[in-house]
Amino acid sequence: MKDLQPPVVFAPNHQSYMDVAAILAALPPRWRYRVAPAMRRGFFDAHFQGRSFTNSLNYYLSVLLFNAFPIPQREPGVLATLRYMGEMAGDKWCILIFPEGIMTDTGAIAPFQPGVGMIAANSMCP
Repeated sequence: MKDLQPPVVFAPNHQSYMDVAAILAALPPRWRYRVAPAMRRGFFDAHFQGRSFTNSLNYYLSVLLFNAFPIPQREPGVLATLRYMGEMAGDKWCILIFPEGIMTDTGAIAPFQPGVGMIAANSMCP
């Protein structure tokens, strides 16, 4: 990993709400502070609809503490998010995205969603 330079797409399995914190803690500081995790926009629907103070607080804490950004799965805005990820890669930010699109309850790996490969290929990131 010493010769590897950012940007990189990290695509781990998703088993817990603590995955992002655990992954960031495991990375060396030179990587940790250049990672932007994608978070499922649907998880924060109440925030985007202005319905929940608690959900909004969770959203803003995720953005501020983890550099997270929302990624739509079934909502509009996918192209804008892909452009945003391209801009981040151009600025040497690493993307952390869970390729299954969901968190597993059993630990079994679910089928990967097609977006992860497209993101890595279009951004030319390892």
